Amino acid sequence: MTKSKQEHEVFHEAARASLAHWAWPEDSELSLLKYRENAVFKAVTPDGRKAAIRVHRPNYHSACELTSELQWMHALHSSGIPVSQAVPTQTNELLISVTPAGSSELFWVDMLAWIDGAPIGSAESRDYADALSVEPVYREIGRLAALMHEQSSTWSTPANFFRPAWDTAGCVGISEQVVDNIGEPLWGDFKDLDVLSQEQRAVLSRAAEIASAAMNAFGTSSDRYGLVHADLVPDNLMETEAGLIVIDFDDCGYGWYLWDLVTAVFWHLGEQTYDDALRGYIDGYRSVRELPDSHLALIPSMLVLRALVYLGWMHSRRGTDTARELTAHVIATSEQLSRQLLDAADLSSSAASPSLTN
Repeated sequence: MTKSKQEHEVFHEAARASLAHWAWPEDSELSLLKYRENAVFKAVTPDGRKAAIRVHRPNYHSACELTSELQWMHALHSSGIPVSQAVPTQTNELLISVTPAGSSELFWVDMLAWIDGAPIGSAESRDYADALSVEPVYREIGRLAALMHEQSSTWSTPANFFRPAWDTAGCVGISEQVVDNIGEPLWGDFKDLDVLSQEQRAVLSRAAEIASAAMNAFGTSSDRYGLVHADLVPDNLMETEAGLIVIDFDDCGYGWYLWDLVTAVFWHLGEQTYDDALRGYIDGYRSVRELPDSHLALIPSMLVLRALVYLGWMHSRRGTDTARELTAHVIATSEQLSRQLLDAADLSSSAASPSLTN
């Protein structure tokens, strides 16, 4: 039996062991939907009730972080924003722990209300909604992002609330005194990716410094920095009869509100749909919340940081199918974005320098 298959079976056993906490029959059908940072199962009872069960990877997020994620989801839903809903247990808990048979590890598990619908696309396969519908779809994505940011900017977080920070330290390990700075990349250091050439590593490192300096100068005031979803990729936007629903808050944390923008459009880079996606997102966002042009000027820096975070993930998850399939593409995109940022910085530096004449 392969290691991957063994892991799948342990996660499956953890999901099975958790059912009793929600008074679900032990013989409910479980089918794996997704396996990445956590394992997501579709659960169906013999009488047809459905739910999604998330079994979280051990030692990835703490119970405090996971509870905080669920609390924000609940607050968003209570504000009328269409997001996935956590289902409390019989004892009104949002998160429980189990140790499945055959394992000594503790797994955190939660249950989410089932959503009848389908993702608007897939980042992994670079499969998106029809090109003609990209702009209106992303207009709605931008609107939903603005609603979430508006809620997070005024929400008083519960006691002991904690989510990681997508600041420059969290992204690329370049420290600055900003909110919840942890000083280490959350998803791994892009420089450790062994398939990078020496030249590529130098280009990316210099771009990381320039992008980080720009964002830290931009600052973290409440009009630009707060709780963000951090993973608004097509896979996490469910198309339903009632409209789009935002799912998978596993990566949510503190960051620049632009983080959701660049994440939403990143996988359109290099495609004819990029301009439509970007324009749609901005228009939708501005229908709810202010987004000044001065903020949009930071998009090139944010795209570089987003790309380098993905490269860090490719290194730390290098054994996964997703990393094997996407590493070459993300390296090429990262290098192109980084060189563009370096060229722009050189032009800016030249323009700011006094001319030398005899």
